[in-house]
Amino acid sequence: MLTVVLQQGINGIVFGSLYVLVALGLTLIYGVLVQINFAHADIVTIGAFAAYFFTFVFGGNYLVSIGIAVIVGAALGWLVNAAIFAPLRERGSELLPLIATIGVSILLQNAMLLWFGPIPYAFDSPYSNEVIRLSGGTFITWQNLIIIVVSALTIALLSRLDVFTIWVTVLLAIGLSVTGKIPRQRAAIAAGLVWLLGAVPLVLSALRS
Repeated sequence: MLTVVLQQGINGIVFGSLYVLVALGLTLIYGVLVQINFAHADIVTIGAFAAYFFTFVFGGNYLVSIGIAVIVGAALGWLVNAAIFAPLRERGSELLPLIATIGVSILLQNAMLLWFGPIPYAFDSPYSNEVIRLSGGTFITWQNLIIIVVSALTIALLSRLDVFTIWVTVLLAIGLSVTGKIPRQRAAIAAGLVWLLGAVPLVLSALRS
């Protein structure tokens, strides 16, 4: 009985690490743009699909597929932001971009259902079957251990983000003041940070088997 409880505790930490990473992406976007993105999970899913097809359809390397997931997810996020969210934010309304994220989410979900179908896809990585035996009969795969470590490192990185953001804001203000332009700090920071650091969950979605 104790072994089952300990094993379920390990599994809970693994799934919790995944949820934390997705939540960090949402928090990062909201903290910079002050906008809740309901399409965030759908962008993560498309990044994972990109990694899957790159690996199993085109025979690509698993580690390279993680980079593909990040690039596809970041590019899609940037495109949606530039084409839909940014113009609505320029109108000064907080409600319009929020409603738009719901529409984008529905659009992406139905597009994935049309393209990929309702059948679940199993994304087995080279580390999914490599097991580390622990005391008491419990175990953890290298895949899950990587997820926990990356999650912890991401939390540690974002804990330093406030200090980093201050320096980025100062440098942007100095650079744009030379041209006589007054930067909108949130939008300026978002351009350099959101679509890069917000791509972290896409890496983990590709890592998860």
